[in-house]
Amino acid sequence: MSRSLDATDLPIPFAVSTGIIEQWTRLAKPGTWWTAAATIAIAHQARRASDGEAPEARGDLPEVVAEAAQVVPASPTTIRRAWVEELVASALSYEQYVELVGTVSVVVGIDSFHRGIGAALEPLPNPTKGEPSGEAPPKPLQLRDAWVPMPDRAWIMRALALVPAQTGAIEDVQSALYVTGPEFPVLDLKRGLDRTQMELVAARTSFLNECFY
Repeated sequence: MSRSLDATDLPIPFAVSTGIIEQWTRLAKPGTWWTAAATIAIAHQARRASDGEAPEARGDLPEVVAEAAQVVPASPTTIRRAWVEELVASALSYEQYVELVGTVSVVVGIDSFHRGIGAALEPLPNPTKGEPSGEAPPKPLQLRDAWVPMPDRAWIMRALALVPAQTGAIEDVQSALYVTGPEFPVLDLKRGLDRTQMELVAARTSFLNECFY
């Protein structure tokens, strides 16, 4: 089990604890477009944003990237296409931006679970050495009506398609903390909460986060 979840008396499902361990193991390794050190620095900034703290100078990240790692989790409703385009033109590629969004989403999602059950946050792992893989999607993607390149029409499940590893990470977190892909159409599903209760929590959370999707 994860270090932080070891300290709680709550009956944490095995799939949840192992899912968190797998994501923390992944964070410690080089990503597709960011080194492991940069990934951990991005995660650190996302946590500071969640705690209402200002960006902190980190040698692994340019200042503008550190700020982006805070805007994504703390002020997502302020993000506009022009902001993404300016960020890409001045500091990073679309691929790096998509990987940043994916990393922040994983860390904030897992941190929110810990906060929700009253557990301490999982300590961020120490980064390992190595270079990013530079893995490209199976086929070239184009910039259409979405703010980042996607296979075709803008759709939330394809939002991170430019970085396949990030799509996989989000799917794994969803499977651990919410439902798996095959479980999604099962309306009488029960995982601690029944499906109606789960969707009520999901809808309320989306509303509070001003999720336009």
